[in-house]
Amino acid sequence: MGRKAKPIVTRHKFRAQPAHELRALLNASGKTYEQLAEHTPGISRVTPQRAASDTCVPKEKTVVAFVHACGFGRHEAAKLTALRISARIEERGVLRHLNALHPRPISDLRDLSRALEYIYEAAGAPTLREIRERSEDPLSLPTTTLARIVARKTTPADKRQLRAFIHGCGISRDQDPMWSDAWAKVSMEVPDPGLERMWRI
Repeated sequence: MGRKAKPIVTRHKFRAQPAHELRALLNASGKTYEQLAEHTPGISRVTPQRAASDTCVPKEKTVVAFVHACGFGRHEAAKLTALRISARIEERGVLRHLNALHPRPISDLRDLSRALEYIYEAAGAPTLREIRERSEDPLSLPTTTLARIVARKTTPADKRQLRAFIHGCGISRDQDPMWSDAWAKVSMEVPDPGLERMWRI
């Protein structure tokens, strides 16, 4: 029999939710954490138990592997992924200081940078690897360039790169026309080296 899990006592509202849900799925599966680890290749034996605790926000791949190892499918995985994003947003504490910027009012590169920062944080600040994998066009997003976009040190070099970035952050393709229009407005602007400092304002 596996060891009994410690109680969830975090004061962080959103961090507690995925932990509670993961434990509920585990209980429903009738498995122990040790048995779960055997069905999650590529994940260490302690990772499932840590994912269902209040010590950290688990990675998305960990959450999805946990759900599937418990015998559940896409619906539960999507629900847990959404809860994980809320916990990640809470953990970082950045999004509440940002203003959502719709693509239509974007008029310059600084606006574009701010808009991309918002959608990145709203997606739970995914890793660079996660963004590239979700983009469906990873070749257009070199890791070094992607890191600079996330850090607001530059903006996408072209429309293809812009689309890959927003798709990697969860923006659906039905919004592509609006982002294409935004790109058309800013694409003729030549970045000023001094903007790297100004973009942080």
